[in-house]
Amino acid sequence: MEKEAHSTALENVASNIEHELTNAGETGKMASISEAMANNGTAQEHRLGSWEAFKLYRKGAFWSMFISLSIIMRAYDIEISGNFFALPAFQTHFGVDYGPDHGGFQIPARWQVAMGMGSLVGQIVGAYLVSFPMERFGRKKTFAVCLVLTAILTFMQFFANTIGVLTASQYLSGIVWGGYCVIATTYASEVLPLSLRGFLTGYINLCYVMGQFIQTGVTRGFINRPDQWAYKIPFAIQWIWPVVLLAGLPFAPESPWWLVRQNSMEKAEKSLSKLVQKDSGINIKETLAMMVKTDLLERELEVGTTYADCWKGHNRRRMEICILLFVIQNFSGNPVGFATYFFEQIGLNNVQAFDMGVGLNGVGFIGTCLSAIPLIYLGRRPAYIFGLSFMVTILFIVALLTFAHDYTTNFSYRWAQATLLIILQFVWQATLGPLTYVVVCETPSTKLRSKTIAIATMIDALTGLVTSVIGPYLLNPGAAGAGAKIEFLYGGISVFSLIWTIFRMPETKGRTYEELDIMFERGVPARKFASYKFDDEDDVRANLFIFIANIKMSDNEPLRRLNGRLQACDQCRARKVACDHARPVCNRCLKRNQASECTYTVGEVIQPRRRVRRPRPVVRPSISMSLNTSPTQSHSNGHTNGHTNGHTNGHGSPSGYMGFTSHTNVFEATKRSLSRLQGPEADPRLSLPADDRMTPRRSFNQLSPIVRHMSIYVLEALPGQCNEQIVFNDEDIPDWGSTQAALARITRYLQDLLKKNADGVGPNLESIAEMICHNTAQPFREIDDPHEWMDQFCGSNLRWESIGLIWGGLERLADTMNSFRPCHVEWIPGKGSKELSRTYINYCIDLSKQFCDGSPVLLDLHRRRTILVSCLDGDAAGSCWYAHGAAVSMLTFMGLHAMEKEVPYTPTLSSEYSRRLVAQIFNNDKFCVAFSGRPPLLSRRYCTTPLPLDLRDEDLVADQSTLQKAVQELDDRGWNTKGEIYPVTLIRARRMLAAALEEVMEIALGCQVCVTLDELRNMQGRQLELVAAFPPYLRYDPQDVLDPDIDTKSVYARILIRLTHLQTMFFLERLLLLNGSLEEGNLLLFSFEMLTLTLTMWTHKDRFAAMRRNFEWLLMAHAAPAGGILCLELLNPTFTGKHPKDARISRSSIIQNLSLLVGFLDWVRPSAPNGDLCMDCKVIIQRVLDHTLDGSVDGNSPRAALAYDFPQPLDFNFDLLDTFDWLHTEVS
Repeated sequence: MEKEAHSTALENVASNIEHELTNAGETGKMASISEAMANNGTAQEHRLGSWEAFKLYRKGAFWSMFISLSIIMRAYDIEISGNFFALPAFQTHFGVDYGPDHGGFQIPARWQVAMGMGSLVGQIVGAYLVSFPMERFGRKKTFAVCLVLTAILTFMQFFANTIGVLTASQYLSGIVWGGYCVIATTYASEVLPLSLRGFLTGYINLCYVMGQFIQTGVTRGFINRPDQWAYKIPFAIQWIWPVVLLAGLPFAPESPWWLVRQNSMEKAEKSLSKLVQKDSGINIKETLAMMVKTDLLERELEVGTTYADCWKGHNRRRMEICILLFVIQNFSGNPVGFATYFFEQIGLNNVQAFDMGVGLNGVGFIGTCLSAIPLIYLGRRPAYIFGLSFMVTILFIVALLTFAHDYTTNFSYRWAQATLLIILQFVWQATLGPLTYVVVCETPSTKLRSKTIAIATMIDALTGLVTSVIGPYLLNPGAAGAGAKIEFLYGGISVFSLIWTIFRMPETKGRTYEELDIMFERGVPARKFASYKFDDEDDVRANLFIFIANIKMSDNEPLRRLNGRLQACDQCRARKVACDHARPVCNRCLKRNQASECTYTVGEVIQPRRRVRRPRPVVRPSISMSLNTSPTQSHSNGHTNGHTNGHTNGHGSPSGYMGFTSHTNVFEATKRSLSRLQGPEADPRLSLPADDRMTPRRSFNQLSPIVRHMSIYVLEALPGQCNEQIVFNDEDIPDWGSTQAALARITRYLQDLLKKNADGVGPNLESIAEMICHNTAQPFREIDDPHEWMDQFCGSNLRWESIGLIWGGLERLADTMNSFRPCHVEWIPGKGSKELSRTYINYCIDLSKQFCDGSPVLLDLHRRRTILVSCLDGDAAGSCWYAHGAAVSMLTFMGLHAMEKEVPYTPTLSSEYSRRLVAQIFNNDKFCVAFSGRPPLLSRRYCTTPLPLDLRDEDLVADQSTLQKAVQELDDRGWNTKGEIYPVTLIRARRMLAAALEEVMEIALGCQVCVTLDELRNMQGRQLELVAAFPPYLRYDPQDVLDPDIDTKSVYARILIRLTHLQTMFFLERLLLLNGSLEEGNLLLFSFEMLTLTLTMWTHKDRFAAMRRNFEWLLMAHAAPAGGILCLELLNPTFTGKHPKDARISRSSIIQNLSLLVGFLDWVRPSAPNGDLCMDCKVIIQRVLDHTLDGSVDGNSPRAALAYDFPQPLDFNFDLLDTFDWLHTEVS
């Protein structure tokens, strides 16, 4: 309906010249008329020179400058806190006396930070909130509400009698000021023609300078006044602005661009008439047609007008430019926000500092006025690069002057620094300051301008927040006292900013919004924006097509499917990807340059199928409750699932693996004896055709109702179906390993199958479900050829395990090294949910178990489900333990734990896949045992499966010669010799460490286990020998985390290996002490290193951002028990000064690490799976720190009492090995 109204409005604009054409009634001619008017409007924008435009748009310029007066008010108030910090009356009333040696009365640094952050924090909130009423109620009404709120909140500032109330008023007022930033910037860019945009959006920066100048001058006038009016009068002056602005606001025109988007064409035309002079010669109707055309173009290029749309497609690049320009502006080193205080800290007295502050703002005013010169003659990009380069030079000179040998005695250096900063202010205000607002106003699309500017303003406030924090602390003599050396920091940041500007900042001078839309859509490089030329026959083809076609389609009703949802275009349906349903051209087709091929075809009306509802949880099918028969009995004619001699074949047997003590073992020996005498018994199936060897196919209706119900429900969640949750990712994703290669084949086949289903030429969902059920019932065989092995669950042999792998891949449930690579499917926006993935994986596992007892792929799906459950419910949850138990049960049932060692061994994808599965599940078992203290479900004593070889995944799916060459390059222990860490490298190393860890767990958790100190020391020796035998590239070095050339995943793998080793040594040391060994300080050494290494993940969390979902487990598995030992050391010191075995360890370093650990634990959300455990741990450690820091503890004094009054005792690693027995006893 919106597009219909737009098209109608456009035709109404054209109707005034309709009489000029005899065939004006034809739709195509009407489109050409409208197109001509819009193009004339664009040409009119380009023709106007700056001075001519100012004369014709005097009223528009006035109203833009009038609304921008609110920025003067905002800058005035923001400047207050910085200047008041150096105002004697304000310092005396609200400050603390630091003594004459430290400047007398000073506002404490924490309150300086709090007040400085007030307006900026509020600005973040205000910038976000204001865009909603701006789009719904318009710019004027939103602006009026903000003015009223400012007048009210000024009372709070004026009557504040404590610094806390004053700070609170800054936060509340900041919310309103954040709205002014967005409103003024948006309004200025929407009421002015192209040639005036740069000047009057740059005028916003001048308003900031004027606000700062006025405030500094006002404060300077009261510097010698000792009473409270010295700071109350400057607060009272703020009431002037709302009164003036509210008086003139009713006469201001509303933004015509906003009115166009509201389909209020008559009001938009009236608004435009208020912006131009009468008899100016400006054709308002052509300007309006240009606006409508631009808006229509953006409606096709963009999906919507939400905040999320700012990060989609070409808008992501626009968002990057707007954000980073504000970031660069804040970190450019211009100290205008706290200039007076800065001058005071480099040695000037109060009067001189305020005088320099006034001069600084005066020079800034002149610089901003002169910024029109580079805008006209240089353009946006060259002027910005020149200004930033010049400022970098000044920043480093100012900082270097502090190293002069007579700096403290020669006062001329201070004046030189102050002078250079004034020059810096001039350059900043002539280039970076105004140009930032110019480019930020011009870069966003008109539809998303308010929200783009809002996000950029929030980031502006956020970075301003950072500078307001570090600025006072670096300058304050009670804190860092860095003085002018602070410019080293800003200079270094500005160097990187300059590099970004050269490569990413475009030239927007002389471009209409329509042209900018097309250039961003086409991905024109930043350096080519100025020279880019449009070819009417080529470059604007898609634009023209959209504009004309939109008019032709305006009378058509939206196309909908039978279920009421919008119809996808034919191209998106063919590719089975999500369509945004935009007409006449969807966004995906536009990006692929297929605008002319984007068509919407409605298929024949057919009887809609009955939609299968989601199975209710109470009747959710499972093996134990859905069927009365076993999987192998559910098929007719008594056919079994797999080989008849199943006990010799691990995963193809109806009875599963049978070991030495089984009832069939003796008969197997007898059978082998008969084979030697009479020859092997022939398998009757070998004489049948291939299809007859398989389990007979059963029709879908022959399956149980619950299985049918669940099958359809799972398939309906796939792309293009009535309950679709995911879409296929049409990007090119490399197949870097066996799992990804299989997923690629599965998704490609499904995409083709579902396309045929949608086109009505392929099988329906019931037929697809019948095929998948039949395939799942077929035995899974060990085949040497990797592609034939994958054929068993890919392509036309799709199984329910295959569908489950799609959901596992969607959640990146692979291994530690590959968990965060792109996937072949992606969530539909707004539907992503790990809980939903768990539901569908559970359904796929249950369906698979209806037709087979086990397969390697089904076992892998069990393993992935365990990882997902741990992420959702926590590692100590019963559901996680049950999921792990199901995986172990299937592993032992299939006999994969007892794979024999072959000599010589020829690796295949099948055998290595199974070996890796066994190693991963064994590792999970041991780490769960160490985490929870529960008995293991697997034992090394019964697991004889050899370790997987250290081979790349790509080699396993390659040809035989490539695989053989890779095997030959391994060393004699099976490690690769290339020095690379593959996913299997970590699996292999942790499997070896897990076996050693299990040996320790047998002693720690076993009942009445007798062990000698010599045996424990021998175990320590074997552990050290094991780690020493690892290849050098698996050894962690503290410098690795600082080396950007080392892959993050490799660093993470080394840390995990080191932590596992330290954990084993930690437990062994505890066992030694429990069995009477003398305390030699080794336990403290291992604990300190284990905690330090875990905290490395926290202190470098940006580098390890992809691994954050493992942080909680690392905290509780490694940091918690190590932190317990360090807490014990604080309560019962065992050494003084530096530790005799490690000089890094001291009482101070222990407190520092435990404080970091508290911060790490506090980072974990209370609602996180392990959040309650982390919270309990944090409370205990905090209590120990408070007890230690508030009292005096030494090695000779009795231990002070530590109340243990927590609501419930800990039930994780703090109790493991009785680590925290000291917490349960109060010692007087």
